[in-house]
This record gives sequence, C-alpha cells and structure tokens, in this order.
Amino acid sequence: APLILIFIGQKKQKIFYWLVAFLSLMAIIFAQSEGAIAGILAGLIFIGLAIKSARKFTLAGLFISMIIIFSFAPLKNYLWQKASLNDFSGQIRKEMWSETWQMLKEKPIFGAGLAGYQKAVEPYHKKDYIEIYLYPHNIFFNFWSELGIIGLFVFLWLVFKFFRLGFKSKSSFFDLSVLFWLIIGLMQISSNQEDKKIPIV
Repeated sequence: APLILIFIGQKKQKIFYWLVAFLSLMAIIFAQSEGAIAGILAGLIFIGLAIKSARKFTLAGLFISMIIIFSFAPLKNYLWQKASLNDFSGQIRKEMWSETWQMLKEKPIFGAGLAGYQKAVEPYHKKDYIEIYLYPHNIFFNFWSELGIIGLFVFLWLVFKFFRLGFKSKSSFFDLSVLFWLIIGLMQISSNQEDKKIPIV
C-alpha cells in the first residue's frame, strides 16, 4: 500500500507509475485487505497535511468525511468496531499480541529468530480454537520476534530516516522508501516459505 503513494509522486514515466498504482490498488481491493486500504487513506492524509498547498483541501475532506461517518449509524458502528478491535478479527489480534508479548518477555534480546515465531509462541498459546499464525500481525512485534531487540531498533531507525530524508529530498524519499518496504516484504516472504498451508486472517 505505501508503495502506491510513492509511484504516484514520481514525475517521470507518469503513465507507467499510474498504471502500477492502479493495478496495485485493484489487487488490494480484490484481496479485500482492509488494513492496506486504511494504510493508503492514512498515507494520503499524511501527504495532504504535509504539503502546504493541499492542507486546506485535506482538512476540508476530513471534516466532510467525519460528518458523513457520524450521520450514518451503521457506518459509524462498523468503523468503531474495526478501530477498537472489537470485531472477531480484532479479538484474535489482541489475543495474538498478548501471547507474543508473553513470549518476548522471556526472549527479549534475540526474539524467536527468523521463521521461528510459531514454535516460540506455542507454549504461550491458550485458546485452541485460534490457530497459531505465521507472524504476530503487528509490524513492531514482527521485527522484534524475527530479528530481536536490535532488529527492532534498526527498523525504528529506518522509520526515522524515512521521514527525515523524505521531507528533505524527493529522490531520497523514493530510494529509502523502496528499501524500507522491500525489507518488510522479504521478511513476510521468509515467513510464508516456512509454512504456506496456514491461512492468514
């Protein structure tokens, strides 16, 4: 999702970048990935607030959106259930994060190791009707459990550099952001190769 915003911002080869952005957006929609869609919206809001010329339009859009959301009770209730993690998927995530935290308290330095999350968290797994997923579905817990506390600090440093360089130079923003999300993608691939049979909610 964040890469879509990067491609849209490039001036050269606009047709290619818009095509990539469109196809990526369609893939996210057909995959019914609510998290990715929320990420795109959050990214657009962030960019809109960061750019002075677009700030007024962004704030106006947010104001109108809030009016629409609070005017329709079903929509408001649905979004609240998602945001507060009170739906079924959210309950699973909260349980998963609790188990992950218990595991990390025992292994704070090295975590579970690459592709070792499932085995490491198994002793802390309480609810049998919930399967043990490939990773904790939390980007901070993911880096901590896979790469240890040092890996988490490196990730946080990359996030800091991502935003710091992004505001200074468009070129640096593009180069570092690609590296940033490629690292995350590689981590997900390494986890998926460990056991492709386990579905992800």
